[in-house]
Amino acid sequence: MLVTAILASTSVYALTLTAPSEVIVGESFTVTIEHNDTATADVKLFVQNQVFQNLSKIIIEGVEKSTFYYLKEVFPTQTTFTLTVVQGAHNAELCVRLRKTGKTSYEETCQSLVIQGSTSSEEETEEPLSQVPDEEEAYTNKTVTRTSSLPLITPTPSTQSSVKNTLTESTEPLILNRSPPTHTFDTSVLWKLGFFTALCFIILALLVTGKI
Repeated sequence: MLVTAILASTSVYALTLTAPSEVIVGESFTVTIEHNDTATADVKLFVQNQVFQNLSKIIIEGVEKSTFYYLKEVFPTQTTFTLTVVQGAHNAELCVRLRKTGKTSYEETCQSLVIQGSTSSEEETEEPLSQVPDEEEAYTNKTVTRTSSLPLITPTPSTQSSVKNTLTESTEPLILNRSPPTHTFDTSVLWKLGFFTALCFIILALLVTGKI
């Protein structure tokens, strides 16, 4: 059964979403959006649970893509999209965001979605939508364009050499000196001791013979 969810807004423009009220995990389904304003806009479609965890993929030219990102400048040229749910959940909802190209504000409308079935334990679970900035990444011509304020750090020969030397020093084996300590002996002491002993014998002999 198809249901239509209409954004409750005081705006003169109305964003509408037409999609099934029930889907099965792993099976694709189509979503159609409409808006009174036909200005070029970016579109973001996703299924989330009550803790804002992303449960869906969008199929673009037969390839599953993440629904974290806006599809750049696709509306109003394209109004029908194909999604699939990768994980079962209670109290899930299907949402669409429409953002005029070049703007940061958006319109959003959601409808309740019953999900039947569940995924295997090997299915990866993506992070909550609230943790991914909408403006940082977007699919354009089947590629992901990323913008970042952080500079790209390229290792230079000097830094590579420094890292190599550090690794070499840290992995050099520690050699313990196990040889016993050596002691040196002064031979002059031995000669003095021998001379003194001989002198004593000579004196003793002279005393015995009465010559002294």
